Amino acid sequence: MTYYYSLAELQQQFGPSYTLLKVEGLGAVSPPPASYDFVRRFPRLTKWLNTLDERISGVYPFSHWADHIIVTFEYKP
Repeated sequence: MTYYYSLAELQQQFGPSYTLLKVEGLGAVSPPPASYDFVRRFPRLTKWLNTLDERISGVYPFSHWADHIIVTFEYKP
């Protein structure tokens, strides 16, 4: 069983001393790494989707759609 923490839960766990600076989504529109058949059959589409992902990774709502996110906090004592 796998559990994914929500962004709200992460913010709560970090507490008020940390300010959320940035959220980036990984793979919001591109195929997941295990999609070998898709990548092999559609290399140009895969490349285009990967490029699109790079451009929209930090833009809401795409930054929150992905299975994995990179969250950047700043500590302020």
